[in-house]
Amino acid sequence: MAEKRPAERRINDLFVYNNRLYIGQGDAVVNTGPTDVVFYDFTRGKFITEFTVDEEAIYRYQEVDGQLVIPGVKATDTNRFGNLYIRTDTGWIKLQTIPNGVHINSLVSFRDQLFAGVDAFSEVGDGQKLFFGAIYVSSDRGRTWSISNTTQSDDRNIYRIRTIVEYKDKLYAFPYAFSPLKLNQIPDQYHQGLSKKPYKGYYLILTPDIMGKNDVVVYDGNLWQPDDIVDEKGICYILSPFVFYKKLVLPVIFGEYVDYLSLQEWMPIQARLKFFVYNGKKAQPLRFDCDRLFESSTASLYMKERSVRLKKLSAQGSKRMVSSSGRLRKEIEPGMNMSIRRFILPGQIPS
Repeated sequence: MAEKRPAERRINDLFVYNNRLYIGQGDAVVNTGPTDVVFYDFTRGKFITEFTVDEEAIYRYQEVDGQLVIPGVKATDTNRFGNLYIRTDTGWIKLQTIPNGVHINSLVSFRDQLFAGVDAFSEVGDGQKLFFGAIYVSSDRGRTWSISNTTQSDDRNIYRIRTIVEYKDKLYAFPYAFSPLKLNQIPDQYHQGLSKKPYKGYYLILTPDIMGKNDVVVYDGNLWQPDDIVDEKGICYILSPFVFYKKLVLPVIFGEYVDYLSLQEWMPIQARLKFFVYNGKKAQPLRFDCDRLFESSTASLYMKERSVRLKKLSAQGSKRMVSSSGRLRKEIEPGMNMSIRRFILPGQIPS
């Protein structure tokens, strides 16, 4: 096997299925595909490469109706159709059937139908494309699809739907949006929190409150309707919600001029992360203790960089951000070799 580039080694997901640990790897921003399906066999005690998908990376494994599924995050061959990969008794099969599916982010089975959260596009006029988040539905196990619901769209933002979750016999879909901006379009006080690797010269700045006070779209089996379950303003991005102990856990990012791509490097200084727990009626802030994660000595370098950014922001009068970092320092003991970049952040983000 050829030596892998660092971006190909990036771990995005770990998923246990059939006494095997499947590893999601690769980078759909750098484009490192095709990507191997690799798992660790607990019984045999070794890593095995089982299949190769025509995707720039594997960001997520899911179990849907008892079968292991890979949503195709970014096809290596075309963006006219998005891919799903399903593990059957005889091996993996590829379904290239979702029209204009640039990124397939999640899949859920609900009331004998499949629903997919998709980053899609439509062509308008001469060469103009509008990018929107779409929820596709299939009644024939993924062979054909139609659109069940979409986000709004406009000529300034790129809209997406990252996650669809079933909870209490309803589907919850979480839209977000970002706007590509040049550096001179972003106020100076936010520059220190921007990604070190802008995408083709643009910073992908998350747009807060894209649906006004609403932050989710809910499906009861008949209609999709917007709802406000987190009663706070300034929501930029709800990261991969999940059901835990009969509650829906919501990691929520707030802030101004938060760079979407910076989330793969660090939690930018202008952003703040809060967790909420939703019981089907109301979301409450979640407070919890967590174990420290140890690896190479990245924490001291991270804190040094963060301290420099804080001093610059402090000089510009950003008291709220300084206060936020002060709380962070108290939570981290001096000298701890703790990797805080990988603790709360999502996997690589497809472009």
